[in-house]
Amino acid sequence: MNYDETLLELEDVRYGDMLHSQAAGDGSLTVGYADAAARNGVVAELTFRYVPAKVRQTTSLTLEVRQDGATLPETNETLELTIPALPIAFEDVKPGAWYYDAVEEMAQTGRMIGVSETRFAPQMNLTRGQLATILYRMEGSPM
Repeated sequence: MNYDETLLELEDVRYGDMLHSQAAGDGSLTVGYADAAARNGVVAELTFRYVPAKVRQTTSLTLEVRQDGATLPETNETLELTIPALPIAFEDVKPGAWYYDAVEEMAQTGRMIGVSETRFAPQMNLTRGQLATILYRMEGSPM
């Protein structure tokens, strides 16, 4: 299994009865089992930890089953994960405000970051430059 170790930390591994060997490091975990016929059982249960950032992030876990060093057909599985962002912390955007959810979405996706670490300034007029930046970010910041 492979994972992005900059976003996920492998916190705990509980191995099933079939475990034969294991190795971990650099964003990967390899477990081996002695009885190939029993591979439909639980080999290991994994617990990951993440630290939320200011913006929502996505990552994936990739699992493949190998036998004698070769990947078995139709055994690759990729699980896409969305790591939630921290709640917004703008002093001037209170829960219950009609624009709260929109501000939270824009801040957590990185499209808008506010005018400072603690102020969003929702009542301020939007400049042409700010609008251009927002539209650029909404399109994925194309080159």
